[in-house]
Amino acid sequence: MLWSIVSTLYHIPSLKVRLFFSPSRFIWSPEYAEYQIEGLPAIPFGQLLYAFSTVQPNMRKRRQQLMEFLPENAFALTLTVFPR
Repeated sequence: MLWSIVSTLYHIPSLKVRLFFSPSRFIWSPEYAEYQIEGLPAIPFGQLLYAFSTVQPNMRKRRQQLMEFLPENAFALTLTVFPR
């Protein structure tokens, strides 16, 4: 059974407050299907070489934050997309 992230985003106020107004500065938005969510850093990483070393820790923090709100026996599947 697919869990609906959209219904959770719009029907659980504490989740909206935690995810959307988080000091960790992530942007969470529903995707095409109701079981998909997109998580982005609120601030671009930057152009310096140092910025590359912050990508994986940032992705890890986003995943941890999302996993806190998933129901029991639900797991997040991470798909990465790189533009051509």
